[in-house]
Amino acid sequence: MTDRNDLAALFSSVNRAFDLAKTVRDAAAAPGGPDTTMRMAELIATIIDAKFYAAGVRDLVRDKEERIAELEQLLELKSRLVRVDDAYYEVDSAGERLGSPFCSRCWEVDHKAVHLTRAPLLHDWICPECKSHFTKTATG
Repeated sequence: MTDRNDLAALFSSVNRAFDLAKTVRDAAAAPGGPDTTMRMAELIATIIDAKFYAAGVRDLVRDKEERIAELEQLLELKSRLVRVDDAYYEVDSAGERLGSPFCSRCWEVDHKAVHLTRAPLLHDWICPECKSHFTKTATG
């Protein structure tokens, strides 16, 4: 289900439960009124539905909050990354490079900051994610 479907189902269930609760209240107050047991069972089933959809909405909100946090971290990192030749480096406030380089392909295409690793025999850098190769001179 999508966000809107879960929300619509939740509100629909809550409204239905509210209407049923009023019906049960009115039936209990009226002598000789309709059987309240069936109305109570329907009310309980509707409340269970509402709880189910509320749990779905809660999960969607949690997922959205996690995604927002990921995007905020990427945005913050983006402000500290600079491209030098074929790789990206994190820089400090003075513009000095920090740590090992990041893969330019992964950053530009997938928006993932993946550190390059050294290939000991080739003296090159390799991305462990996309397997791109970078020459040592291109990464400093």
